[in-house]
Amino acid sequence: MSDGHHVGTLDWDIVADGSDHGRDRRSGHVRGQNLEGVPALVYTAFWQQKIDGRFDKATSGESTSILIDFPDFRPAALMIISDGDYTITPVDNPASLLERPEALVRVRMVDAVKMLGGLGPIMAALFTGKIKLKGLRKLWLLVKVLMAKEVA
Repeated sequence: MSDGHHVGTLDWDIVADGSDHGRDRRSGHVRGQNLEGVPALVYTAFWQQKIDGRFDKATSGESTSILIDFPDFRPAALMIISDGDYTITPVDNPASLLERPEALVRVRMVDAVKMLGGLGPIMAALFTGKIKLKGLRKLWLLVKVLMAKEVA
């Protein structure tokens, strides 16, 4: 039972960039990005790097589009990276995209979960074709973001 301490669903924080960001715990809504499911997961995966400056540091001057598609979970997520920032757009039918994304990650959710087991399962998924990657040079931007050290 709730003690009445957390009335409502919004959780307000002042983050490193000095702005207020409200997050609805049920839907993952952040002002400017109303996301659920896979798009919310992708947005959240890079949120900390965005607010502490690592995303900007790793992608400044770069722009690309990356489709992250779990065929067994819709919608897919189209990540647009532009000069140190990103937006996520839900895509119900990736085949209907007017412009082809520059990079693609496609994997079934069950196989993605197996890959959390380390390098062995990741290599097995790559060699058996359970994960499809296109545009490796553009995907490297995401690796750079994850490897970036915190901005002082």
